[in-house]
Amino acid sequence: MSMRPQRLYEFGPYWLDTAEQLLLRDGKPVPLTPKAFETLVALVQRSGHLVEKDELMKAVVGSFRRRVEPDQQRVCAEKVARPR
Repeated sequence: MSMRPQRLYEFGPYWLDTAEQLLLRDGKPVPLTPKAFETLVALVQRSGHLVEKDELMKAVVGSFRRRVEPDQQRVCAEKVARPR
């Protein structure tokens, strides 16, 4: 038996489908940039746990070599957190 990661998450009025890269609020798509979506997935997958900055950056940026500036991190986090 293989262990497949969870692909559907429900929280409040939101549904997050990681396989389809889709976030729905009350059944309507919520537009997110790819990095904002990856940030949301990383945070949702670690729900209930403190996520250190380095862990989050590794999950979102992965093996990218370029440096992500703190201002870019803030903008990405604001897009994820902004209520629609």
